Amino acid sequence: MTKVTINSQTLSEKFHKETTLSDIINFLTKHKISEEDTITNIYIDNQQAPLNEDDKIYFQALKNYRTINFEVRNKVELAFEALDSCSFILEQTITKINELIEMYRKDAFQKASTIFTEIIDYIDLFTKMINKIYQTINKKFSEKNSIKKESFQELEQDLLFTLKAILEAKEKNDIVMIPDLLEYELIENLGHWDANIISKLKALNP
Repeated sequence: MTKVTINSQTLSEKFHKETTLSDIINFLTKHKISEEDTITNIYIDNQQAPLNEDDKIYFQALKNYRTINFEVRNKVELAFEALDSCSFILEQTITKINELIEMYRKDAFQKASTIFTEIIDYIDLFTKMINKIYQTINKKFSEKNSIKKESFQELEQDLLFTLKAILEAKEKNDIVMIPDLLEYELIENLGHWDANIISKLKALNP
């Protein structure tokens, strides 16, 4: 019989040998895992399983495995930890922006194009992360959170507007406007995220 555990604690429930991993996850989310928690890792026979539920392993019967352990953690705790990653991403982005400005000043346009793509990827990752983090923390600490939803959205809209202006300048090959937008608009906006969003969210951590 397959041993099923949550954070190494054995479940009392007995599952039919034809039950799939997907079935167990549905059961756990309905009956064992609170809305404030989430599955962060799954280990099958001590091997980490992919978290993509479309993977074929999720449709295999339990009889194929000896042990399945679900690692479960609190969403708010994870959100607070992820703020450090957001700060790091911002630091890396600003470093890349300064490199890009230097490339434009040196007329190194081919190198600049590569760095530009990296910056867009960094910002895309950052915005996805900070949105999810803000929603998670704000749901728990809405009364204490001094960051109003409108202020968050305004800063996000300003970032998108700045990126749009930079992309338009890039399409026009305006090598004078691009460095100015990068230095005086984009870096300033990213600085506001760190000072006015990330730092204030961190302060909510009990």
